[in-house]
Amino acid sequence: MKIIRSLLFVSLIFSLVGCANQFAVMRDANRQAMNKVELGMSKNKVETVMGNRSAEDMFEGRYENPYKRETVKGVDGNTYDVMYYYTQQIGNKPIESGLTPVVFLGEKVVGIGWGYLDGVSGNSTSTIRRR
Repeated sequence: MKIIRSLLFVSLIFSLVGCANQFAVMRDANRQAMNKVELGMSKNKVETVMGNRSAEDMFEGRYENPYKRETVKGVDGNTYDVMYYYTQQIGNKPIESGLTPVVFLGEKVVGIGWGYLDGVSGNSTSTIRRR
């Protein structure tokens, strides 16, 4: 019985470590790909550059690229599309705190990052919830 418990415990540890590694691989690959995203780039090109990576966690579920999409009404009256990608881990904070927004006007990238999105939307504390 002790051997079975030990094997189950070891399996659980490897599962948890595997989940953490999936997120690290996705995050690092997204961060590298984000460096290739440029102003004026099309949505299709951004999706190609960022890839269709995913990571799965037994507690949180499955995360895919992009993590979330939304439409934001700008203070200038324009409607912006935003794609959020997981690019950084910030301590023990939820995954949402490590997202990088890519902002589109029409089909083209017009800004990258929270500073740009907050300026366009008029918010200084954007909150993202999982789809």
